[in-house]
Amino acid sequence: MQTALGMPASTSYNGGCLAHLVPISGVSPVPGKIEGAVVAISDSGNLITNISAEQLRDAPRGESVTITCDEHETVGIFGHDHQEPPMTLLALIGGSNHLELEIVGDSAKIMLGVRVGEKVLVKW
Repeated sequence: MQTALGMPASTSYNGGCLAHLVPISGVSPVPGKIEGAVVAISDSGNLITNISAEQLRDAPRGESVTITCDEHETVGIFGHDHQEPPMTLLALIGGSNHLELEIVGDSAKIMLGVRVGEKVLVKW
């Protein structure tokens, strides 16, 4: 038998210390969030962040992840082999091995007006 907290009925609660925790099935994991900033601009105008590929190792790559920079937002993290159409804002793991924001076929720096130091937020 389990209590409302998902603990066996025999588990005791001692002044803020739970003696035993049991995972509850059907509960979603806590969403993730990584905050960073634009730290450089590539020769092609990509916005290079200080968020490394290693930091994004456990982040999903699909539409459940959003990347926000200034007032601009995109979904998904792509690789260089993406098939997105021209003028699409996308996030990718670039040659810098960091998250980059790119406008396909154009300069993200010019098109978005984002400068070095602007905050970047990755959420899933």
